[in-house]
Amino acid sequence: MDFLFVALILTISVGVVQPAAVDPCAADADQVNVGPVRVDPGNCAGYVMCEHVGNFKRTHYKGCKPGLIFDPVPLWCDYCNKVDCGTRPLPDGHCEGLMSSVNATTTETPLPPPDELLGDSCKDIEQLVRYVITNNTNAFYRLNNGRFEYVSCGPWMFSLSICNCDAPGAQSLLYKEGLKISVVSGVSGGIFPIVYDFEGDFKATRPGHNRVWTGVYDQAYIVPGGIVHKRAAMFKEGRMEIPYFQNTFFEQLTVAFYYKRSSKAGSGTMGLVNNGRSALQPSIQIFCERTYIRASLLTDVTTYEIQHRDRSNPLEADVWHHVAFVYNTTSLELYVNGTGRVEIDVEGNMLRRPQASMVVGRDYYIDGDLGQGTSSFVGMMDDLRFYDRALDDDEVMALFESRNGNNKT
Repeated sequence: MDFLFVALILTISVGVVQPAAVDPCAADADQVNVGPVRVDPGNCAGYVMCEHVGNFKRTHYKGCKPGLIFDPVPLWCDYCNKVDCGTRPLPDGHCEGLMSSVNATTTETPLPPPDELLGDSCKDIEQLVRYVITNNTNAFYRLNNGRFEYVSCGPWMFSLSICNCDAPGAQSLLYKEGLKISVVSGVSGGIFPIVYDFEGDFKATRPGHNRVWTGVYDQAYIVPGGIVHKRAAMFKEGRMEIPYFQNTFFEQLTVAFYYKRSSKAGSGTMGLVNNGRSALQPSIQIFCERTYIRASLLTDVTTYEIQHRDRSNPLEADVWHHVAFVYNTTSLELYVNGTGRVEIDVEGNMLRRPQASMVVGRDYYIDGDLGQGTSSFVGMMDDLRFYDRALDDDEVMALFESRNGNNKT
């Protein structure tokens, strides 16, 4: 039987369909999903990314690769026979003659495959385990109700980092940045780590690729005086949104960064990093309070909350502090200034958040559903990093010690 895979958004130029007469990024645009990634009403094979920095606004028109069209509900490119374009026009020939080359096929194997053929593993969107096949990069084994299924990716390659078939070479490069490689179930690969060094812009670097698209809104700026790099991000009720993290499943995760809260910011709760919206509880939340740091993790079992609060050694304003949020499937640990301060056991799988970008500098959920006013962060951040694995003590300490000699914590 045919087995179709959801594809990541892959950008190409689409010139046969003109941009819509009404700007999809306009404040009053009729959009179901209001955020940095939006539907292009003038092109079913495309979408738009909205960039707002202060008074500067720009609409970026993007396109799905041939054979894929944009699905407005999960906000991703999917196969042509799985999406209803409605009134959105489709470019001529965009879906013709392409489906047979990317369809995957599934075959149930009568016996479990030999151990030497089973490589590293991951879990897909249905929580089924998928195994790398050690002698075949264009297929994988899937464990379904105790039965192994051999799944072909056709001309595509199986990518452990997204636990899915992907375009050849797009996710295959290994990356090493001076930290040792040891991940969820074996070798580290794919696009992680995603690193924001804020050297000139708000875009991130990632292995094998140039940038991760990031929306910047309201008062957020690049300024001199970083703790790790020469520059840092300054937030004055501004925010970053990273659409890549929408609907992403993490078996393990590390979020690490330096932050410096402004003494002019008052005493309220400020959202640093989270992946929720006003009516959608985030699965990851990291906050700074006036003198301490706290975080939470939402799994399919319950919400786990954690904080580091030391009255004898408060996290003072106008001083750089390093934070690492480390989730390793069975525990959640909060590091402050290179040292693990508190660790708790967790059960269940961290929930994915559909239609919710990773937000830096504000927490929509506590602003909206919980009615806590504004959670906008006022201060600076530097060396923001996302890993699809749990860093160990030495690696977190290495990030903390990466600060330059001109700044002290």
